[in-house]
Amino acid sequence: MNKYRYPVDVARELLGAPPQTRANPAALVTTGAPRGTRKKIASGTRIPVKLDAEERALILEHTSADPDIVGPIEAVKPGTGIEVHDTLEDIDELLGSIAAEANRAKNAKLQRRLDHLFGRLKTEMESYGDGEWQE
Repeated sequence: MNKYRYPVDVARELLGAPPQTRANPAALVTTGAPRGTRKKIASGTRIPVKLDAEERALILEHTSADPDIVGPIEAVKPGTGIEVHDTLEDIDELLGSIAAEANRAKNAKLQRRLDHLFGRLKTEMESYGDGEWQE
């Protein structure tokens, strides 16, 4: 890999100035647990998913996920700490519904909230491995 990430770094080095340090945007994206550190679970195992009242409301009001997936979330009464148990497949389907709604959102604040929820649930999902899904 080329040691220069930005053309301006090449110019700075040619002029004798040290390259500027920049935050790598890709490093800011969380991608779950590193390979090999995932909790191994059997296929179809239900894992705990923690939601707060706002996240629960976002899912119920703004997603069009399958009722079989949203049902357990809807059944839990809103409170400060909500915990439901879903399979990785269910969480993956819910993530698809959240992402679709975030992409369609006309309100920037709603889009940010859905994107944040998507990222958090994806990270949580990727901390488990049942051997049936790819990165």
